[in-house]
Amino acid sequence: GVSQEILSLLVSICTERLDLPERPSSVEELRDILADKFKLAPDFSLTFDDPEFDNEPCNLSDIQYLPEGKAVLRVDWKIVLTPVPIDSSFAGDTDISSDMASTPSSVASSQGRRSSRFPAIFTVPTFSYTLELKLKNGGAAYSESNALMSYTREMKSEILAKLAEVIYAYESYPVLEDLEKVAKALVEKHPCIGNAGPDKPWKVWTVSLKNKMNNYRATLSRAGCTEVRVNKRRRGAEDGVKLKRPRRAELNFLPNHPDGVGVGALESERAWLEDELKKRNINKAEVNAKMDRTFSLRRKEVVAEDVHVSTIRQRWPALFMLDQVHAEFKRVTGKELMETFFTSLDGHTRGLIRVYRTIAHHPSQGTLRNLLEYLDEQVRWKITDKCPDSMSEASSPMPMGILEVVGPPGGPEAAQRAAVVVDGEILCDNLPDPPTALAVLFGFIYALNIAYPPQWSNFFEVIQKLIMSMDVEKSGKHDKLNKLRTKLSQL
Repeated sequence: GVSQEILSLLVSICTERLDLPERPSSVEELRDILADKFKLAPDFSLTFDDPEFDNEPCNLSDIQYLPEGKAVLRVDWKIVLTPVPIDSSFAGDTDISSDMASTPSSVASSQGRRSSRFPAIFTVPTFSYTLELKLKNGGAAYSESNALMSYTREMKSEILAKLAEVIYAYESYPVLEDLEKVAKALVEKHPCIGNAGPDKPWKVWTVSLKNKMNNYRATLSRAGCTEVRVNKRRRGAEDGVKLKRPRRAELNFLPNHPDGVGVGALESERAWLEDELKKRNINKAEVNAKMDRTFSLRRKEVVAEDVHVSTIRQRWPALFMLDQVHAEFKRVTGKELMETFFTSLDGHTRGLIRVYRTIAHHPSQGTLRNLLEYLDEQVRWKITDKCPDSMSEASSPMPMGILEVVGPPGGPEAAQRAAVVVDGEILCDNLPDPPTALAVLFGFIYALNIAYPPQWSNFFEVIQKLIMSMDVEKSGKHDKLNKLRTKLSQL
């Protein structure tokens, strides 16, 4: 029979219809599906016709607001024009070509960075002509008699090598769920190479991909790839050393240096930046360009060498400018910091208010009450330190937090301002309000590769996965977060 359609979308890029077998679990997943289906360049936003407001276009900040059954989506791009030298090649950072945007290997290779996240729907690459011909013949036999193909070791090796290359273009350390997604896509496209027996027909390929990725990383490490070489086991090293790898949806965790650019040249640009920040009138355009070019050198210090925040502040003073916090967050994650934070916060405000009202009127809901009180306690701990006197004195005992400054009691009311504190140092001050300071603090966590403090890990995971929609699909074991997300979706 005909399968039931769960969600039909009329996507307004040009007018296209898309039928989805099931409703996406997040806006990020829907973006990945659309990008893969229509070969879209990154950095687009989604609006939908909201029936609650006479079908006026509204920003899609949360998947729960997408109408059930059928919906009209519009895809919008933010266009940024960046001046380039007249003799530059367009093959570097441009996102003009839709073919480039749809191919993971089209990451801006001259800069050594990724531009795409692991897709919600994995597209199996095309193999060599000879291998494709063999798979085609095997598929024909399978369609007639369900006979599995007896593939050779060479065929398997070629398939795994190609898949490993494509996977690495998205993630250096893919989780098991992503490997299973690839294996499933492979067997669905070529069912003749599935495994027999009661297990999932792609199970053997999942295990093989896991082993292949280990071998592929070892090969890249020997070739000098910074991202995996940092974890090379040293002789005499202790067991149990934690791998330095992306753990919070970092897109560019530890990139290689740009093609043809040595450490000496990058260090010269770093020194220029240090001197430029001492001037009264700073050339912000050139600062931004050099900060972008020296990104790999900075990440090497922050990630591989674990340089202390105070040293980073001395060597990279531009990183502590507000606009560079935003820029560095995007270099690391591929996301806009402030726009994503406040758009999502606005989208969740109505639901959060309803949750708190539910708690107020139904005291019996103990589990949810405990969750919200727990999160409230973490928020208050960080953002309610009020300092009428010296900011530096108040910040010195704070390992991480937001310092809110108010006028002295009895004096003329002073405008409130907030500051971000890490390791007792004020990293950024004169911020207009605590929400802005919280977003900036979150940006610093990524820019400086700071681990979530254990006592606040739940709070920051709510910011990361609920507010910023980063690694949403990998939050299965976070019971408190899942309870809050479920409650928000029900209201």
